Amino acid sequence: NKSSKIYIVGHLGLVGSSLVEKLENLNSLNLYNTQITNSSLNTISELASLKKLYVWKTAITTAQIDKLSQSKTQLEIIAQIN
Repeated sequence: NKSSKIYIVGHLGLVGSSLVEKLENLNSLNLYNTQITNSSLNTISELASLKKLYVWKTAITTAQIDKLSQSKTQLEIIAQIN
């Protein structure tokens, strides 16, 4: 079902990142309160179908969000940096 939602809760370590890599049709990803870091965004940036990325309460920096925005111009990033 294309309108189904999948939640990967907790963090995007090796297991979470490998799960996300398998979701080639993923168009929205919410990383609220995960332990994702700047280096994990490399996996996310490879998702061609991703259109929206929600980033709150993470270790991702403003600089990394800016870099991702510039490299994936079709991606809408909704962020609140702590």
